[in-house]
Amino acid sequence: LRKDAAQSGAGDPGVVRAVADFETSETAWRGYRDAECHAVFDNWSAGTIRTSMELGCRLHLTRLRTHTLWLNWLTYMDRTPPILPEPPVPPVR
Repeated sequence: LRKDAAQSGAGDPGVVRAVADFETSETAWRGYRDAECHAVFDNWSAGTIRTSMELGCRLHLTRLRTHTLWLNWLTYMDRTPPILPEPPVPPVR
């Protein structure tokens, strides 16, 4: 969340909790991404493709996360257009 958006709702306990929970989820997601993609690297550690596989994992998970953030934070429940266009969702391999 943008800090100015969080500050504008600083008096609202729901906004304060949402910002704190968002930051917690980002930290947890980064930990998951790092662990998952490190495991992919280890799985391919015998080959020269290991770095490419790890980077591919990071890109794939980041694209999925970007779409999730767009869906949860940048869209509206009604027909109001989203703040930004919908990011593409990577295909499942």
